[in-house]
Amino acid sequence: MTIGSGSASGAFPGSDGKIAFVNDRNGTPSIFTVNPDGTKIERLVPNEPQGGFTSSSPDGKTMLFSVRVSTKPASSYELWTMRANGTHVRRFLSQTSNRPYASAWSPDGHKIAFYRHKGLWVVNADRTGARQIADADFSGGAPSWSKRGLIAFDRGASIWVVNPKNGKQRLVGPGSQPTWSPDGRRLAYVAVPKRGNNTDIFVMRASGSGRKRLTATASLNETQPAWSPGGRWIAYTEKKGVYAMRSDGKKVRLVATRGLQPSWERGKSGLVYTRRTYRWSGFVLRTDVNGKHKRWLLRPRLDASPTWSPDGTRLAFTRDGVVFLEYVDGGAPRSTGLRGSDPAWSPDGEHLVVASGLDLMIANADGSEPTSLGLTLDPATFTHVSEPDWSPKKASSNSIAFVATNVSGIRNIFVVKLNEKTLTVKSSSLEQLSSGCDTIGASSPSWSPNGSRIAFACDQSIASTDGNGSNLIPLVDEAENATLAWAPDGSQIVFSEQSGDQPARLLVMNSDGTVPSELDTGARSSDQPDWQPLP
Repeated sequence: MTIGSGSASGAFPGSDGKIAFVNDRNGTPSIFTVNPDGTKIERLVPNEPQGGFTSSSPDGKTMLFSVRVSTKPASSYELWTMRANGTHVRRFLSQTSNRPYASAWSPDGHKIAFYRHKGLWVVNADRTGARQIADADFSGGAPSWSKRGLIAFDRGASIWVVNPKNGKQRLVGPGSQPTWSPDGRRLAYVAVPKRGNNTDIFVMRASGSGRKRLTATASLNETQPAWSPGGRWIAYTEKKGVYAMRSDGKKVRLVATRGLQPSWERGKSGLVYTRRTYRWSGFVLRTDVNGKHKRWLLRPRLDASPTWSPDGTRLAFTRDGVVFLEYVDGGAPRSTGLRGSDPAWSPDGEHLVVASGLDLMIANADGSEPTSLGLTLDPATFTHVSEPDWSPKKASSNSIAFVATNVSGIRNIFVVKLNEKTLTVKSSSLEQLSSGCDTIGASSPSWSPNGSRIAFACDQSIASTDGNGSNLIPLVDEAENATLAWAPDGSQIVFSEQSGDQPARLLVMNSDGTVPSELDTGARSSDQPDWQPLP
């Protein structure tokens, strides 16, 4: 990293409060805090992880599911658990795997089989005695534990069974993703028919004989079969979602659009499945075989843009596009009902501003009485605004800096001045800062605590300027996709930067750009930092 010229004093942890940031180490973005010296990382705002490959215990009280905890440089997974109603979500095993933790319970509920790395493992339900019992390949489905004590699993594009007590194994035949019938006499599985290119669902005897094709769709793949506890139904995944059919292949029905990875609740006709999301599959739902009576079990939220109140006692952030408040002294996050992105506090802590389309909305801190500022940006030139930042009390004027993105994708920083009492726009006060950023543009404006300067990301660097856009000073020459915030005493700047396929990381530097120091915030990407004033 190339640093602009400045004094040689080292970056140091001052007397200011904590740094809030967003990290997705549990598979979904959550808000954490860290001391300025990188110590004491804590999750401030609770959020649920994104789950997949659910498996219900025989008594129906507990579910296991796989959580993706890393994607770069390679995917990594953990095994988590929750109650059947979606509560008491917690980690089941601390070990990670480079394959999803697709799991299956033993019929008596005392043990669990799962894929980990290139093996089939068994662990006691009390989390003890984990051991590998066979080499195995994860092919998109879970292993299956039969009523007769045998575990069916995948290896080398073939189906195998193993006795977990003595380790004896035998090859059943070609295919993948096996699932036992309730009586342990038959296996449903996935295979490509002799005259076809796509996978279908088949059934066969436990010996491998009597193979029968149940689905026949030439241009679609059927995968992930799961036999119902009563043996009447087989659920599976197709392009549109989760389907169910009778075990003879008749009465096919679409149960859940955008669903996949179906499993059954033991002793019930309920189907549990994962719903597809934009980034990956992360929501867990329950439904009946007719696709009715859907219920969310695991619904992670998208938390973003944490910003401390001026007195440091509250944190505003967005959750799925709605502003929430979290109090430092405890309690659950509370929705304000205010819709928008990138909240920012007024200097007195009594109002919030959010970006909404091509405008900014100002509301009371509790989200009430939202009012549009009525910005006059040309919709033929600009597509949306984002990242507002309200000038502090010490600034010469009551102003909001924000980003406006034009139709070419270039970001520009504007400053709008407000009337002190009415918080309305002063006439002809909307000004664009001259940033000199033309490749990607300028973003993440942050006022210095004394209100004299604005630091911002400029293309793939960081710079600062006076509040009117004059006296431009380069701070960091290399900082891709940066977001930043000043320390409350103005001595330092915290920023995130993310290059290529690497996770975003947090750094602290002196306010003149010297002596950057990386904060060790653990696995996954850490970005969108904001520095807390001490209460």
